[in-house]
Amino acid sequence: MLPNTPSALTRCSSLHSLEPYSPPAFAAKLPHPPTKRFALGILPTPIHPWKGLEEIISPPCTASPSPSAASPSPSAATVDLFIKRDDLSGVELSGNKVRKLEFLVADALEKGADALLSIGGIQSNHARAVAAAARAAGLECHLILRTRKGETRQDPGFAGNLLIERLLGAHIHLVSKEEYAAAGDGGFPLLQELGARLRTDGNIKSPYLIPLGGSNALGAWGYLEASREIIEQAPEAIRRGNEEEEKRRRRGGGEETAAVVAFATGSAGTAAGLALGGDGGEGQFDVVAFATGSAGTAAGLALGLHLAGSRTLARAYCVCDDPRYFYDEIQKHVDELCGGGHGDGLPPPPRARDIISVVQARGSGYAISRPEELRFLRSVASASGVLLDPVYTGKAAKAFFEEIAVSGAEPKGGESDSKGGEYFDWRGKKVLFLHTGGIFGLYGAAEEVAASSGMVGVGVEAFRKSA
Repeated sequence: MLPNTPSALTRCSSLHSLEPYSPPAFAAKLPHPPTKRFALGILPTPIHPWKGLEEIISPPCTASPSPSAASPSPSAATVDLFIKRDDLSGVELSGNKVRKLEFLVADALEKGADALLSIGGIQSNHARAVAAAARAAGLECHLILRTRKGETRQDPGFAGNLLIERLLGAHIHLVSKEEYAAAGDGGFPLLQELGARLRTDGNIKSPYLIPLGGSNALGAWGYLEASREIIEQAPEAIRRGNEEEEKRRRRGGGEETAAVVAFATGSAGTAAGLALGGDGGEGQFDVVAFATGSAGTAAGLALGLHLAGSRTLARAYCVCDDPRYFYDEIQKHVDELCGGGHGDGLPPPPRARDIISVVQARGSGYAISRPEELRFLRSVASASGVLLDPVYTGKAAKAFFEEIAVSGAEPKGGESDSKGGEYFDWRGKKVLFLHTGGIFGLYGAAEEVAASSGMVGVGVEAFRKSA
């Protein structure tokens, strides 16, 4: 039996303070585990049914085949869908980044840092979370944000995450996409350059550099720990889902209908730590699906599930680059977490491809939205009440739902699907979608979302129609 995680009530009473940390028993042999974390998130986050998605996923996947059908579709199957709400981990700190930052900020404070420095896109959820974490810890914050060429000397405005960052007093340094690409290594050399400049100017004595997405071995502990949380929550969540489905079946006069229950959470680094319970038994999920953009979440989740002895498949949907890139990045983090497998008692690092499947979901490119992707956001929100973002969770969920809709129709002539991930038959599976947050990104794309999803002028009228 795994030890219980702290209740949300207990966690709230210790927010914004350093607290001792003990790793899960299944990770006890990993070298150099963290001993402290800085409480930032409202944890544990809930898992609950994701309802109302039948029409979006498509009828073949959310209803049993008709007994009279001469040749039922192979995709006509039930899928029990759950969502873990890491988007509810806080307000200004909502999303998967808070779990990584708890360990990174603790390390910064232990090392006597007086500022947090990090990097990301102009609407980076991670950058916004770093700004909030820095303020909670009493540290200065400097953010390098990537924008279009020619806009680095202009005020970036206050849309979406930028408003939160600027309200929190973060110092913003703009670089072009070309400068970022030339620097390589996720822009980390730019952080080193900024840190040296701030020390020389005398403004900052001890800057702490946080890589893109908070994705390094220490940050990955956030989702390695989250794997323990999911394992503990799964039995009760599935039991409640089964009870709700039974009630619905009875109300419907005994008709067989598929349960649609979803848990939302997270990000790439999140992916690697959440691969739970694929043994087909009661009380565990068959698959954990989530978005990944920097591989830290994915590495932590996948490794955590692997070490815990779970056979649940971790399936990450990458919103930039390609699956090959993410397998390499996840492998790098896993190797570092396992200490390379050298030394007495250290577990050998598993192969990334053995503990996680990565699927292409970037669409037209990172943070570039197609009209159908934006319409999808509105469809999910109006049907289920769950808000997805256009950069991460929206693209991941859309690709995920499309896979479920055609489940059973395995691609011919190979083991991989057209998006680069290993083919998976979703029929009859208990599936957890990890919602990694990103809601503030909706505000940065408000006009695009409204126009593409047909909301302009719809559902709005004067209270009194005549003067």
